[in-house]
Amino acid sequence: MNTGPHVAENTPLLSEQSWAIKPAAQTLRDHSLQSIFIQDICPSFTVEDPRKLGFVLTVLLYLRQNLIDQVHKNKEPYERWSQEQTRKTDIETTEETMKELWDLFLDTPRNTHVIESVVWQAFPLEDQKSKRVRVVDFLVNGTAPQYLSCHPVIVWSLTKVWKRGLTAQERMGWESRYDGCCTPRILHLADVIADFVFLGLVVHLLNNPPVFPQRIAAREVALAILTLTGLCRPRAAHKVSFIISALAFLISIPDYPLRGQTPFLLLTTSMAVHVVELHLARYPSPLYLFPVEWSLPLAVYLGKRLAQGIIPVVLYLFPVFLFSSYLLSTSLADNFSSLQRLAPAPFETRVAFLIFACSVIVTAALCTIILTTLDSYKVVTDRWDRYSSEVGHDARALWFRTIVTYSNPDTFPSPLTFFHTLQFFGTSSQAMKRVRVFVRRLFVGPFALLIYLVCVLLRL
Repeated sequence: MNTGPHVAENTPLLSEQSWAIKPAAQTLRDHSLQSIFIQDICPSFTVEDPRKLGFVLTVLLYLRQNLIDQVHKNKEPYERWSQEQTRKTDIETTEETMKELWDLFLDTPRNTHVIESVVWQAFPLEDQKSKRVRVVDFLVNGTAPQYLSCHPVIVWSLTKVWKRGLTAQERMGWESRYDGCCTPRILHLADVIADFVFLGLVVHLLNNPPVFPQRIAAREVALAILTLTGLCRPRAAHKVSFIISALAFLISIPDYPLRGQTPFLLLTTSMAVHVVELHLARYPSPLYLFPVEWSLPLAVYLGKRLAQGIIPVVLYLFPVFLFSSYLLSTSLADNFSSLQRLAPAPFETRVAFLIFACSVIVTAALCTIILTTLDSYKVVTDRWDRYSSEVGHDARALWFRTIVTYSNPDTFPSPLTFFHTLQFFGTSSQAMKRVRVFVRRLFVGPFALLIYLVCVLLRL
C-alpha cells in the first residue's frame, strides 16, 4: 500500500468531491494493482477521517468482489493460467491493503460513533445514480475478507447496533429518543412473536377445524392476515410456510380450509415447514434470542452437514417415504380412544402429527450422531469458529444480515410488513415517509418502548 501520490501522464484522477465507488475501482484497475496508491482515488487521504477511510475500504471491497467474480474465457491454456495467477495476486494485494488500513486505523483509540461511520457510511455506486453501497453490505453478503468480517471490533460494533441501534440516530428530543427504542433486537422480537402466533393458530385450526364454512371467523381471518404479512417480509426472511398457507387459503376460496380437503393437508405441511424454519439461521428465528456466537454456528454447521449428506439421501428415498406414509394412513383408519373432553382431532391431523413427531425423533438422532462424531470440533478462543473458520464466517454473515435488515428505519415487523410493498409502487415521497414514521410511532413504538424498558431493567 502506498498513500502517496501516483500521477502519470493522462492519468484520470477523481476530484475531491467525487465519492462514486465504481469509477474509483476502475481507476485502481487501470494501474497495476501490485502497488495500490490510495491518493489516486481519494486525495488528501488520512485514516483520521472516517468518511475517507470508509470510502477507500468500500472501493477495495468492491474491487475485490469484481476480481473474485471475474471469469477468464481465453482458450489458450497458458494465457488463461497467467490471467488467473494475476487475478489471485490482485486479490491478495487488495486484502493486504485493507488489513494495513484497518490496523492503522485501530492504532488510535476510536469511539463507537467513529467506527460506525466507517462501516455504515453509504457511497453512490456511480455518479448520478441512486444505488449506494457501504462496507457493511460486503460484510452481509460474505464477500469481505475474513480478517475484516471476523475482526472483534467489527463483530462487537454490530452487536451493539443490534442491542442499542445506531449511535448516529441518537439525537436530543423526546421524538428521537422514542424512535430509538425501535432497536433491531426489538423489531426482530416482534417478528418472532408473530411467527409463534401464526404457529399457534395453525395448530389450533388443525386440531379444531371448522365443521361448516363460516363467513366470519376470527381465527381464520387472523391466520390469513399473518400469512399475508409474512409474504411481505424482506426477501431474505423465511417465508416458505407462508407461501404454503397462502396457497391453502387461495384453493379453498370462497370457504376456509376444511378437513378432508387438499387445503387442509397444505396447512399441515405449512405447520411442519414453519417449525423447521424457526430452527434455521435465517431471520426471524428464536436462535437470535440466545447468544448468537453459540446458536448460529451450530445451526449453520448442522445445515451444511444435512445439505451435504442427509438431504440427498432423503430425496433419493422420497418415493419410498410416500408409499410408507400411505400404508401408515391406511393402518390408522380406526379412531383412537380418548378421554379428553375436547372433540378428537381430525384423522388427517393425527397422521400428520405422528409423521412429524417421527421425523423430529429421527432428525434429533441424526443431529446427535453428527455432533458426537464431529471430527473438526476443536477448542478455539473465538466461539464463532469452534466448528470451522468457514462455518464461523458464514454464521457471522447471517448475523450481520439480520442486524442490517432490522437497522433499516423503513423495516416494519409483522403484521405491518405490508408497508414494504409500497416501494414497488414508487411511493418514496416525503408524504409517504411521514406516514411511515407516524405508523411506526403509533403501532410499533409502544411495544418497542415496553420491551426496551424491560431490557434496561434486566440489563440485557
